[in-house]
Amino acid sequence: MFIFYIFIKVYLYLLVRGVMSFFYQNKVKKRRFFKGNPEGMFRHSKRYI
Repeated sequence: MFIFYIFIKVYLYLLVRGVMSFFYQNKVKKRRFFKGNPEGMFRHSKRYI
């Protein structure tokens, strides 16, 4: 039961990470398209990952 609980927590963590990275990549693409300064934006947003 405990191993099953750990498996569910890891699965949820990976799911959240995948969704977050998916939205983050979309945001970076839009910012790069609008602002043209992806390096500064990436350095700024690295803390939130």
